[in-house]
Amino acid sequence: GLCNQRSQTICGALNRLIQEHGLMRELRSDGGPSFVSSYFKRWLLSKGVSHKVVNKYSPFENGLAEKTIGGLKSSIRLFPEVLRSRYHDSSHWFEVAAKAVRRLNDRPYLNTTPFALWYGRERRSEEEVRLAMEPEATTVEALKKHRDEMRNEFDRERCLRSPTGRYTPRTLRISPGQKVKVFRPSSLPGVGHSRGLLKKPVYTVIAQHGVDVELLEDGKASGDEITEHIRN
Repeated sequence: GLCNQRSQTICGALNRLIQEHGLMRELRSDGGPSFVSSYFKRWLLSKGVSHKVVNKYSPFENGLAEKTIGGLKSSIRLFPEVLRSRYHDSSHWFEVAAKAVRRLNDRPYLNTTPFALWYGRERRSEEEVRLAMEPEATTVEALKKHRDEMRNEFDRERCLRSPTGRYTPRTLRISPGQKVKVFRPSSLPGVGHSRGLLKKPVYTVIAQHGVDVELLEDGKASGDEITEHIRN
């Protein structure tokens, strides 16, 4: 984990990631202060990385990894008695979360695991680390070659996989000129997206681009439009 959420700290972590795995083409994040600061924008410009910011108050737009971690932390908060019974203090929740994340990264999927795809080798189990077994000697070039082979095999398996059912989500449509209010979901742990409140301002729909809806608050001039996810 990171010691803080400052832009400098995040850029340092991304630099270490780039040194190991190469430069990314696009970076997707939420609109947190550390991701929209002038320091972070200068870093993106220097690296030539495209930055995509998801809509505000739309946790369902998060990536799979962020959704999984968020759900895990919410689940841990709902069962403080489990932590107290083992550690006699609920402040050790991060140890339980770290162990759960390790198990999730080692969960098989399409003949491999997330850990193996990322690092090019299988994760050493807690038993191996505890018994101080010496890992097999290897080189950086061998690890990179093995990782590329595993990723190519994973891509082939994913292409050959036939879905069990066809998923056809409903396309929500909204008409320009329609009057709407914006829904804000509750941020309390364990509460679904259906719980929340409606904001008081009334908005006029300007246009819809897929799941993004362009709105203008009544009484404001053109140029003050905002963008909201259609589920809100």
